[in-house]
Amino acid sequence: MNPPYAVTVTRSGEGVVAPSVAGAARAPSPPDPPHGVAPSAAAREARPTGATLITTDASCDLPDGWLAQRGIVVLPLRVRNVRGSRTDGRRGAADGDRRREFFSHDLIAAEDAGEALPLSSVGIVDCVEERLGNADCVIVIVRSSRPDGAYANALAAAHELMLRRGRQQAAGDPANALQVLVVEAATALNGHGVLVSECWRLLDHGAPAPRVVARLDHLRQQVQTIIAPGDTTYFRRRGELAVERGAPWFALGLGRVFERTPLLLVHRGDRRLLGQLSDHDAAIERAVACTRERIEHGLASPVVCLSFAGDVAAIREWPPISALAATCRRHDVELQVTEMSMANALAVGRGAVALSFATAR
Repeated sequence: MNPPYAVTVTRSGEGVVAPSVAGAARAPSPPDPPHGVAPSAAAREARPTGATLITTDASCDLPDGWLAQRGIVVLPLRVRNVRGSRTDGRRGAADGDRRREFFSHDLIAAEDAGEALPLSSVGIVDCVEERLGNADCVIVIVRSSRPDGAYANALAAAHELMLRRGRQQAAGDPANALQVLVVEAATALNGHGVLVSECWRLLDHGAPAPRVVARLDHLRQQVQTIIAPGDTTYFRRRGELAVERGAPWFALGLGRVFERTPLLLVHRGDRRLLGQLSDHDAAIERAVACTRERIEHGLASPVVCLSFAGDVAAIREWPPISALAATCRRHDVELQVTEMSMANALAVGRGAVALSFATAR
């Protein structure tokens, strides 16, 4: 698990890079806002609009509309297999159509050549600069980097953004000083959607960016993901391939053939088989029951992320999902339901459900 890093450009245009939690000085801040409490008018006015730009990638598995409404920059991924490559993004209807086509045509068999590639550092810079404006801070939350180098690419992009802002200032441009904070999620599947949601919540309540990143550094160790695969044969084969490639969270020791549908828990590198159920529906019911139990005991962040490797409209009215939504409402927890990204679906197969949340203990 890589530490968060801060890349800062000062007024002189000189850059500094340091671990953000240990090395970034910050004034004392008020405690984290309570769950379900809206930011005060004073807090909103104290934080200039656009002062901090949140950036993440498509595997966060948060709804396209939610991301767009909050101005969050979503870096596309590239999913490649023997039939070619597809852009895995979250910019609206066209990306949704591509995802559903991918679920229908590309998740038939687990192929050795199938892989998800992060955006290059140059691509990250282009995406961020398009929306950067005169922001004075960028928080970049990327998926777990091994073995694809997403974190290294984000760090390289942070340096380049810093250098470009420094050149602006050296040329007499009255641009703000810039700080870029990079966080590796170190979670499974849609787990880093929990971090993105909490990042937005804290910034919306007026928390300073270094405090937010310190909070995310702690929170990422509390995120748990429950996985109910839809195609056990595909899932077993992808598990074998992941072990061969040294995937950080997927090395579940799943070489044996499942006789029934497995239910899996991933937390801080610990991979645990929660049980084997009679079928996919039973696995989803158990996954939802486990999640509702965690909510009843209290979450560290008021959000549950649910993603489905298929048409999400098909699951919204399922009784277990309706029960989960009711539990979330009762405890002031936001339930984020969306289609799984191609990158995550490539790992777990068509019909899979992933539920992520951060436990309080």
